[in-house]
Amino acid sequence: MIVTGEPCTPRTACTSWRCQACSDRYWSLLRGLPCTCGDTGVWTCPSISPVTPIGDCLFEPPLDCETAATLYEDAACEIHPACAASD
Repeated sequence: MIVTGEPCTPRTACTSWRCQACSDRYWSLLRGLPCTCGDTGVWTCPSISPVTPIGDCLFEPPLDCETAATLYEDAACEIHPACAASD
């Protein structure tokens, strides 16, 4: 996650992401607005208002593979839940 005030390479831009719980079981990546790095060499990011709002992810396993690919089982958003192919 990029934070306002962190050092960066001047004249660059990047989209900030963060991992946020969307139920008591799953997490999801939340995309923020683009951050920019001006001549000062520090990131400037708009408010944390997401471009894509996070929705509740109250799914019970087994998950279909398409749904499982959008969710994570850990707060670092690195581990996708197991999925079951739909019939």
